[in-house]
Amino acid sequence: GEDRYLLAQLRTEKLWSGNDKIINQYCDWIGWDNSEKEVAKSHDLYLIAEWMKEELIKKYTRDIEKGLERLIADKTERKTYLQRMHDEALFWLARPVESGNNKQTFLQWIKNEIEQWDGEILYLTSEAAMGKSTTINLFGLAGCGDKLSSNIIPIRIKIRELEDEIVNSLNKTDQDFIKLILNTINVESVEKTNYAINHYLDSKNKSQPLLILDGMDEIKRVNQQKLLDRLSNLVDLKFPIIVTSRPSNLVSPESIPGGRHAQLCHLSPEQRMKILQNLEMSAEALESMQDYLSPELIDRPFALMIAAKTLRKSEELEGVMGTRNDLSISKICQEYLRQFDYREDTKRTWDDDDNSLRRNSKAALETIANHQIGVMCGDIDEDTFPTIDTE
Repeated sequence: GEDRYLLAQLRTEKLWSGNDKIINQYCDWIGWDNSEKEVAKSHDLYLIAEWMKEELIKKYTRDIEKGLERLIADKTERKTYLQRMHDEALFWLARPVESGNNKQTFLQWIKNEIEQWDGEILYLTSEAAMGKSTTINLFGLAGCGDKLSSNIIPIRIKIRELEDEIVNSLNKTDQDFIKLILNTINVESVEKTNYAINHYLDSKNKSQPLLILDGMDEIKRVNQQKLLDRLSNLVDLKFPIIVTSRPSNLVSPESIPGGRHAQLCHLSPEQRMKILQNLEMSAEALESMQDYLSPELIDRPFALMIAAKTLRKSEELEGVMGTRNDLSISKICQEYLRQFDYREDTKRTWDDDDNSLRRNSKAALETIANHQIGVMCGDIDEDTFPTIDTE
């Protein structure tokens, strides 16, 4: 209860950080041996700070599970795939990131930016369905699960879930504005969240909280501008902030010259192959997908898994170009379009009155799909690129 939390707080501040003589006197008075002392110390730490990591791990795991549900119907298979992703988190976090003319892994980019951080906001952009959210979730699992050598604690907040509160609080002080954003971690006790973060910020703990504001593109454009302006004017930040978004003229080096910008790159060939191996595709199907599916499709994890799912439902052993597959690439593009449409519905927080955004997205995807099908059928030269008139 509350009394136990206050006791943990008091012992952390006054006892565990003191000298060994005082700690030993206290333990003798209570009647603890060394093992009981370590158990008490560990439990105190959980109550004041480690609970936050556990809560964040639950959120990251739920988010990954939700994404996999649309792609892997079998519950056992989905659970196995999720466990593999969790076990191989550091492999997936070797995803390339490009900043200026410099290309490095995602983890190396994060580490370098934190080491050089001087109060600037970091901006990470990625095209749709390129695996940005999954990368952020795996980063969160690795950080909160103490798998990172850098002791970073990623704290991801979905901007769309706080859109109204954030926009109505732009006039708050910097400290109160950041506190409002962090409150979503534990809405029942704001002070416990603040205490946990301050505990990790203490230099003795050698931990680095990192606030990730995920999905700037998922709120109204007018609110994006307001929030970006507010973030640009923050001063005296205690820890770094990363804003993630799809590419746009609002989130760009030209619009925000004071920020530090990077772009999430395509999957590495090894990562593409790992996705298919984890799905336990047959060797024949793997070879077929590598030979015939266009890079524009297989560079997107979301699309690659849809391709695998579609192919497995058909005559898998015949491969993508099998005669009984009824040109599986067309099925893949149709399923990709349907799933992308559903995905957008779940992520957007507003109704587009004239549906222009949806029409533009749909038109763009149909253009890409038709181009890919034409290349596969031999009707279109693969060096000819489609024209897409949408952001």
